[in-house]
Amino acid sequence: FEEARPLGKKRLELLTDTYNRQGEADYEDGQYLTAEEYFLKARDQYEDALERRILEPESMFGRIYRNLGNLYYYIAAEFDSAFAMFSTAQENGYKSPEMHYKKGYIHYNREDFRDALAEFHLAADLFSLNENLLFSTGNAFFMRSDFFAAQGYYTHLLDRLEQQRREMSVLLPDEREKDRALIDRLIRVHNNLGVTLQRLSLATGDREKFSRALVHFTDSMEMFDLLG
Repeated sequence: FEEARPLGKKRLELLTDTYNRQGEADYEDGQYLTAEEYFLKARDQYEDALERRILEPESMFGRIYRNLGNLYYYIAAEFDSAFAMFSTAQENGYKSPEMHYKKGYIHYNREDFRDALAEFHLAADLFSLNENLLFSTGNAFFMRSDFFAAQGYYTHLLDRLEQQRREMSVLLPDEREKDRALIDRLIRVHNNLGVTLQRLSLATGDREKFSRALVHFTDSMEMFDLLG
């Protein structure tokens, strides 16, 4: 394709897609610098074709920006650049719940909790039972002082985690990473739910909520001791 210039529309599409796919292959192999080079080649080729009105915005090409966004999000931790790439991917027709979650996470890091919640709700279309999403949404509601909503998300997540715990006959955190990860999640959720109930008790004068908060703090400490 590179030698056969100029290219018609179909071959231009194929060349752009090939650059992008080569970048994806290098990304999977851990060759991040080479992957970025190919993603940028694909982006430049696509944007030039857009400017010359040879190609039109399409989700297949929006994936290029998604890939660049993932590179900046996971590898470089350049969240502003990642957010810009994810937004451009959406403008070009590429959408996914996972991308909404990442944008929500970036908003949360910026302490923009309202927009974080908006993105988390969009992500929930397909990931409503995703544990990370439930936890992040609960945290965002808490930071906005919407403690009743936060309580609902933490309680729902805790029910799911406790069900997983009941399905395991014995927890072996030193031997099984899955068990250790479950205990870590239980520590965090019990703690956050306890803090939420404590805030609700202070706001409403409900002593029962304060007592339940103490129970969750105790459970969190017991889980922490189990890790030790």
